[in-house]
Amino acid sequence: CEEGTVRLVDGIIEQEGRVEVCIDSVWGSVCDEGWDKTDAHVVCRQMGHPELEPIVFLNSYFGNGQYPIIYSNMKCGGWENNIHDCQKETFLELKCPSRNVAGVLCGYDCEDGDVRLVGGTTKNEGTVEVCFDNLWGLIEEAGWSDKDAEIVCKQLGYE
Repeated sequence: CEEGTVRLVDGIIEQEGRVEVCIDSVWGSVCDEGWDKTDAHVVCRQMGHPELEPIVFLNSYFGNGQYPIIYSNMKCGGWENNIHDCQKETFLELKCPSRNVAGVLCGYDCEDGDVRLVGGTTKNEGTVEVCFDNLWGLIEEAGWSDKDAEIVCKQLGYE
């Protein structure tokens, strides 16, 4: 891994999971002691989701992980672009149990009822995805009709 890289592990969707950071070419977890929304926002920014509102998860919600806890008592100011730049305690000073690993959800990128087309060669064709419970999902093909397609096209602004 590359120094300072951050990743989210064991979530259901790409922008959620246990927070892991690469230090000295080894992945490590972040303790949830002192973990708050400001810290999570820095992680989300680093992950390429600066516009999404983060949700904080505590108590190893996404599992303990297999790597050591390397950061604790995070005190990000909110302006940092990398969690490595935040004030924190490092692995030599830690007394954090493995059941206290921090997690984050970097917001949702859709609202219930939104529709989109993905995988097409032009912007007005593709597989239909619908947002339900703030997650993108597919529509069952059985029962799909031209009328359904017309409704989706109208919702997307095509006549």
